[in-house]
Amino acid sequence: MKQFTMFTLRANLNRQRHAVVYVVTLEDADVKIVEGFLKGDKKDAYIKALEFIQKRAHTIGYPDAYKTSYAASWDMIPNPKLDPWR
Repeated sequence: MKQFTMFTLRANLNRQRHAVVYVVTLEDADVKIVEGFLKGDKKDAYIKALEFIQKRAHTIGYPDAYKTSYAASWDMIPNPKLDPWR
């Protein structure tokens, strides 16, 4: 739980970039696909992984205190144009 708190702190310090903390439930096969995306050297690997997660997640959870704002950001990402430091 301590690690989850640190992720939330980091996300809240980067809310201008629509950073969110989330927990999803995926099938084992889908986890392997996401891991494959993240092992790649392609510039858009993280974007492709997030898009896949958004399509395939059975459940998506956010910290209770930030559920509304994180859910709104979740619907807007990934979109590099929203990142003020892109």
